[in-house]
Amino acid sequence: MAFLMAGAMAFTTSSSVQEEANLVTGYIFQNQQCKSTSMDCNELPGAQCTYLGLDVYRYQDAGGTSCSVPLSHRK
Repeated sequence: MAFLMAGAMAFTTSSSVQEEANLVTGYIFQNQQCKSTSMDCNELPGAQCTYLGLDVYRYQDAGGTSCSVPLSHRK
């Protein structure tokens, strides 16, 4: 029984660390500009990540006028 619990705890810890590593700071498109946010999201399957009611994206273009790659909420 102890081995089973130890194995389950190791998996849970590993999964949590993996998920934290997948977090990225996103960008929102606001006032015709792609702006950095303080919201950390991920690219795992799930609901669209939002900040202040706006979709959050992974990248912005060089000019800051376009955002791409939608992010999801962390789980």
